[in-house]
Amino acid sequence: MDENQFLNSSNNNKMKMKMKVKKKNNKFPLLRYEELPDYMKDNEYILNYYRANWSLQQAFISLFLCHNETLNVWTHLIGFLGFLLLTIANLTQWYQVADFLQVSKWVFGSDHSSSVTHQLVSPYVDTPILIEAARWPLFVFLGGSMFCLASSSLCHLFSCHTQRLSRLLSQLDYTGIAIMINTSFFPPIYYSFQCNPLWQYVYLGESRF
Repeated sequence: MDENQFLNSSNNNKMKMKMKVKKKNNKFPLLRYEELPDYMKDNEYILNYYRANWSLQQAFISLFLCHNETLNVWTHLIGFLGFLLLTIANLTQWYQVADFLQVSKWVFGSDHSSSVTHQLVSPYVDTPILIEAARWPLFVFLGGSMFCLASSSLCHLFSCHTQRLSRLLSQLDYTGIAIMINTSFFPPIYYSFQCNPLWQYVYLGESRF
């Protein structure tokens, strides 16, 4: 081995030692794509800022750090909080349609009525048919949406822990998507066929499969 090879080898060893010390000192190391375990290599076009083999505590703290899943976590989490707020507002009757109409009238200058009616008008009768609208289909949809967004946020946040947990969270994520799609059919079908209970139950039954 000549002098140049010896110096190069020595420099490489020093660099490796520095990288090891840096990783030990860094409590939240972010990896490049080629450094990932095989089960995490699912997108070769994302080159950096990966979390791998982090503890659950580290993964939770990464909610407030910048990495390649930050946007995925927060977009789903903000969506979950939005649907949670809608659920609370409807349960406590904070949200009133009349208030919204008044605001839209002020913003858009539209001639909306300030009163809210719960009547369904049939084109085949001269007088309106008064029907009390059930609220449970709305809550079914809100619940399904919250489950989907929460499970997806958890998946993106904690899948960096272990391969087994990553697989379980991926299954939970796909389950949440299926549930949200299914529950999204309930409000439009239920309210559209409220005057035809038979077809209402037929279509609601079909939407479950």
